[in-house]
Amino acid sequence: MDLISKMPLFYEIESSGHKIHFSHFLFADIEKPYPFLPLSSLKDGSFDKACKSRDVKKYDLAVIGHCHENFVNGNVVSVSASGLDGASWLLIEVNEDSVDFEHISLC
Repeated sequence: MDLISKMPLFYEIESSGHKIHFSHFLFADIEKPYPFLPLSSLKDGSFDKACKSRDVKKYDLAVIGHCHENFVNGNVVSVSASGLDGASWLLIEVNEDSVDFEHISLC
């Protein structure tokens, strides 16, 4: 638990002039004990609204998990560890002109 408590909530990199954000899920309030949007936000429209926010749009790509399915919503891409789509990982290719990605299924 000590190791987990010291881990950052998110990781950001810049590559070839593109900003990429990695986190467990999109944030509701980073100052709260549970800072992420609730999973129900995928159904009630608040997740879609968050995807269009300035906090998310400032990235060329935002990579998240938590929702147990693979999907793309604008510049937000989800990577599933389990669920209906099966486990997967994300291959990301960044060059000066673009940020491209591909879901790779483990099943």
